[in-house]
Amino acid sequence: MVPQRRLADSGQFTGEYLFAARSFPLDSGVAALKKADLLQNLTLTRGIGQYRQSKLKNKGFDDLVKLTDHPTWSERAGAVVDAIRQRDVARLVLSGASYSELLSFFTFSDVAVMDIETLGLTFNFPIVLVGVLSVTPDGYEARQYMAADYHLETPMLSEALNDLSRFPVLVTYNGKAFDIPYVNYRAQLLGIDKSLNQLNVDLLHHARTHYRDSLPDCRLSTLEREHLGVVREGDIPGGSIPVAYQLFVENCDMSHAEAILEHNLWDLQSLFQLFLLALDEM
Repeated sequence: MVPQRRLADSGQFTGEYLFAARSFPLDSGVAALKKADLLQNLTLTRGIGQYRQSKLKNKGFDDLVKLTDHPTWSERAGAVVDAIRQRDVARLVLSGASYSELLSFFTFSDVAVMDIETLGLTFNFPIVLVGVLSVTPDGYEARQYMAADYHLETPMLSEALNDLSRFPVLVTYNGKAFDIPYVNYRAQLLGIDKSLNQLNVDLLHHARTHYRDSLPDCRLSTLEREHLGVVREGDIPGGSIPVAYQLFVENCDMSHAEAILEHNLWDLQSLFQLFLLALDEM
C-alpha cells in the first residue's frame, strides 16, 4: 500500500517531537466533492419522513424554500433553510443530513485524514503520534508528529492541533468514539487551549452501514484487503506500538520510531483511499 515513489520527504527533530512530512502523487485525479442539494431534502425538517416528503412534493412543495410557505411546516422548514444558508454543520447533523450532503459545503482542500497512536486504549495513556494527511496541488501530503519522550506529549500535541485546526473536515476510522475524544481529553488534561470540533466523517460508521453484510468484520485491515486489495507485509501490529515506543525512547533507536511512523502512514493512506471509494456510496 505504501507508494514506492514519493515526491518529497523531509524530517525534523525539534528536541521535543519528531516531525516527518512526506508527499505522494495521486494515482489518478481526485474528482470534486459532490454538490448535493440539501434544499431538496424535506426530511431534514423535524417530523417529515420519506412518505410525507413524497406527499408534500406531489403537492408542489419541491424544496425546503417552498415548504416555508406551508401552513404546518413553515417554521421548522425555515429553521433548516437558515442552517443551510449559514452552513451550520452542527445543526444539520442534528437534522439528519448525510455525509454526502454535509460534504457538499466543502472542497478537498478542506479535508484532512487523521490517525493517532497511543500507549493504551484508555484516555489516561499518552498520545505519542498524530498523523495528518491532506490533498495538495501535486498529490497529497502526510505530516506526522511524534513525541520524543513520554513527558513531551504537550508540545507535540499542540503542534498537531495547530495543523488539524486548519481543516473544517476530519476523516477518521472510529474517530467519533476514539481519536477525537482521546485528543480532546488529552489536550484539556495538558492545558492545551485547542480542541477538535470539526465535521468528522467516521469511515467505521460508513463501513458498518454498507459492508456489514458482505464482510466478516469491519476492521481496517479487512477493508484494506477486500476493497483496496492490500495485505500489509512487515507492518508492526498496533498492539506492539507501546513496546516499540519504549525501545525508541530508552535506546534512542530510530528504527523503532520509523516502524511506528510507517504503521501510521499506512493507516493514513488506507483511510484516504477508502474515503475516495466511499464518496460514491455516501
